[in-house]
Amino acid sequence: MKILHIQYAGDFPEAYNRLIKNNGKENYYGQRYSVNSVVQQAKSNTSVMMLTLKTEGYRVKLENNLIAVGMNKNKTDYTAIENEISQFSPDSVILRTPDHKILRFLRKRQINTLPVFADSFENIPIWKVKTQLRHFMLARELKSKSIKWVANHQINAAKSLKNLGINPSKILPYDWEHSDNPSNWKKNIPNNLTEKKIVIFYAGTISHSKGVFDLVRAMSELHKFGRDSILRIAGKGDEEKLINFASNLGISSQIEMLGLINHEEVFSNMNESDVVVVPSRHSYPEGLPMTIMESLMVHTPVVASDHPMFIGRVGLRGSVVFFRERDSVDLSEKIVSICSNLDTYKKMSKNAKLEWQDLNLKLKWAEMINKWISNPSVDLSQFVLSTCDH
Repeated sequence: MKILHIQYAGDFPEAYNRLIKNNGKENYYGQRYSVNSVVQQAKSNTSVMMLTLKTEGYRVKLENNLIAVGMNKNKTDYTAIENEISQFSPDSVILRTPDHKILRFLRKRQINTLPVFADSFENIPIWKVKTQLRHFMLARELKSKSIKWVANHQINAAKSLKNLGINPSKILPYDWEHSDNPSNWKKNIPNNLTEKKIVIFYAGTISHSKGVFDLVRAMSELHKFGRDSILRIAGKGDEEKLINFASNLGISSQIEMLGLINHEEVFSNMNESDVVVVPSRHSYPEGLPMTIMESLMVHTPVVASDHPMFIGRVGLRGSVVFFRERDSVDLSEKIVSICSNLDTYKKMSKNAKLEWQDLNLKLKWAEMINKWISNPSVDLSQFVLSTCDH
């Protein structure tokens, strides 16, 4: 049997060598779990290829039955992608990026395909013609009889597939396997919380669409409340632009750029911070960020944007509060509000464990994929959207 995984970006050989060969640290939640799942498929005498579309060009044999191929990161060359698929000649494909052209190619060649996404699909304004067309083409492929299941990360992202016209009876909300849990963490809440310097943490890509610039602007508002603050940022992206932006606002001393840190350090920073902020703009197509679950796991309250993928799914226990997307003043007010009442803060921290438990789903990523690989006609109806839509 030949199994092909197709993902949009990343450096699988680097992750393999760091995590599997050298037992190193994760860069993000679930990285070891997902890489090891692919490795275990190869160890079961299955020939596995990891094809990455946007990365440095490479072709590496990592171990018996496992090769990694990276395409040109500067453009998406569909002819080259189709050639790689044809030459490998897979029996089954796990498509981990919503690409209608690849789906169409796989359908025409009658290759078993399981779409597994971590994206949101909101209703598109009529004036965004190109995006509407892409969604139409994607929906047409996903609704094909050749696609039995369509998986998406967490409930709200799975619900968003209904905006494409996908039948809920074929939508599978999934979760990652969690190697850690709230019982392993303790939150030390200072008695002077309401007057001390507020420590704020952000982890993720540094870009406008992720709302990091909105967060930095909010930092310039906090002094109006008579509170000192510091923002620690972990991640890569438009670092230089963000540094210049903070400098122009006159708050460079309040921003600490940590760069790309390992996952254990992310957890520690979250736990030691007073607030974790997830400021994603509505335009950012994500499901439920692991940053929210991770912060809840270490008992730290979250301030999140009112992104459609967050509303109605998190915050039901009061450990997550929302601010209006792009509204830096509202964001600053929410941060100060959380840190201005010690009893309320303690309750938010205590309830974080319950909220984390609420967000866990039965169907796990690797379990789902392995069941499908063993039998592409497998009945997964017990896990479809309607059974966990709450």
